Amino acid sequence: MEDELISQTTTPFHTYVHKISVGSLPTPSADKTTIIIQGFPYDEGTQINGGRAGAERGPFFFRGALEKSHNYPYPNIDKVQLFDNGDVHNSMTEAAFTLPEAHKVLEATVNSLYKYENAIPFVVGGSNDESYCNAKGLITAYPNARIGAINIDAHFDVRPLKDGKAHSGSPFRQLLEDEDFIKNQGKFVEFAAQGSQCSKPHYDYLKSKGCDVYWLEKNLRRFPVNKEHPYLKTQAGQLMEQVLEGLAKDCEFIFFSFDIDAINSQYCPGVSAPSVVGGLTYEEAIELAYLAGRTKQVKLMDASEFNPAVENKKTAVLVHEIFYNFTKGVSER
Repeated sequence: MEDELISQTTTPFHTYVHKISVGSLPTPSADKTTIIIQGFPYDEGTQINGGRAGAERGPFFFRGALEKSHNYPYPNIDKVQLFDNGDVHNSMTEAAFTLPEAHKVLEATVNSLYKYENAIPFVVGGSNDESYCNAKGLITAYPNARIGAINIDAHFDVRPLKDGKAHSGSPFRQLLEDEDFIKNQGKFVEFAAQGSQCSKPHYDYLKSKGCDVYWLEKNLRRFPVNKEHPYLKTQAGQLMEQVLEGLAKDCEFIFFSFDIDAINSQYCPGVSAPSVVGGLTYEEAIELAYLAGRTKQVKLMDASEFNPAVENKKTAVLVHEIFYNFTKGVSER
């Protein structure tokens, strides 16, 4: 047993990820949780919303960091399977879809992954407009389930469409106005929102929908830390534990959405809209991902707004660390 543990903790993490041809996922083992990477290499939604271009290369640089991963302790790796389902792209022409086409394909792809028992998609963007498509894929896979959604973000992202177009600022308004989400009394939480980057009309909209809002400074930074907590050390992690426990009591499944511009630019400079003042720390970011992984109701996670055109080394490693800590949490369920 000791020799087995040594071999598990001295193997590069990326060797556990099985690359597959898009759409040809092998039958996973029924006794393991299957985490499936799905890339969304589009940033037009960010540009529509007035943000900086470059996030379409996010999945590519994330995989580059993953392939360079070092030896990580992973004693429970035998409890999970890791697959990479490639990117959303037009397999007929090897060209990118238009953004509305890509949204439809992403929704259908996420939905299709749930035909595999114990599947958890991990979607890497790309711009944050991916999040509604991801949520919709989960909703249509489980049409009668009550879904809880958490948006970790500096911004609310509940803006209206622009000229009928979805964009990086609209995904959670689309979710809150989705007929199936409403029918099943879905619950929505904003976490780590930064007051200087959020408008009162959007806050009023969220409250009119019965949503919970946890502000970075007002709620998170004033949360009393239990120094004796067995595995969570940060304010963000210990507050999120309570949030997840509350959602888990009311919802069958939880969608955990992480817009990485919520992280301070000291640790995460490669985003479309960096948090120069305030923001989550590196330790808080990876602890949130780990906690999401530990929560058995979390059935979907995405990471959005990684912009390698701005910076692609430190941020790529951080997104990889978020993925690693999420999978480590899943392995401990």
